[in-house]
Amino acid sequence: MTNIDSAIVQQTGNTAAGRGKAGQRKIGRSNNQSGLHPNHAEGAAPARLITPTVAGILALWGVAIVWLGQAGAFAVDVGGVPIGITLAVSLPVILFLLAYRQSVAVRAWVGAQDIALLTAVQGWRVLGASFVFLWLFGYLPAMFAVPAGFGDVAVGLAAPFAAITVARRVAGWTRAAWAVIAAGLFDFAVAFVTGIGSISGNFLQLPGTVGSDVVNQLPLLMIPGYFVPIFAIGHVMAIIQLRAAR
Repeated sequence: MTNIDSAIVQQTGNTAAGRGKAGQRKIGRSNNQSGLHPNHAEGAAPARLITPTVAGILALWGVAIVWLGQAGAFAVDVGGVPIGITLAVSLPVILFLLAYRQSVAVRAWVGAQDIALLTAVQGWRVLGASFVFLWLFGYLPAMFAVPAGFGDVAVGLAAPFAAITVARRVAGWTRAAWAVIAAGLFDFAVAFVTGIGSISGNFLQLPGTVGSDVVNQLPLLMIPGYFVPIFAIGHVMAIIQLRAAR
């Protein structure tokens, strides 16, 4: 092969390589514009949200909360600090963040989720209406049950509509997803403060009213000790997806 032929072959290879890299950059930009996580290839089916491993963790977690609840681990003295329920709410989220940071498999699983599904799952929070009914029947104080109950209902009703907007990727879909996250986390914060504050003898319990102590007992204990961390982790996963889509 002559020097001229070698030069032509080399130039052709460089041109093809350049086109390949340009195509990859174009695909990357397209994925970000469409809201796809870098680990979620365009056109690929989202990964299952509840895998056998996740189902096993959720089952063990639920059994642990029930066992600890029956053992009285979440009992609070009058005017005391609910350390047990505080750990039950926060520890799973912390462990999830650590797992996401340390495990490639966890990051791949999170990155392959459908953000529309993560948004829609928050619709189950309409079950928080149970707090309102318990208040009406005198089992919970209004200071806690009204903001926590109606807050959950508001988030739960808004979530499916936001999820449809996210799934269709219509204009403003990221704002809709962020709105559900912001409202959901704010609702958790309000419920946490009012729930702790209205325990018998604490600073938010009004004279002559019932305290929120029943929330630290089974079966209501499952809401803050089990379901709240699950929904909170769902919000965290949605945040990760949205940040990656920017």
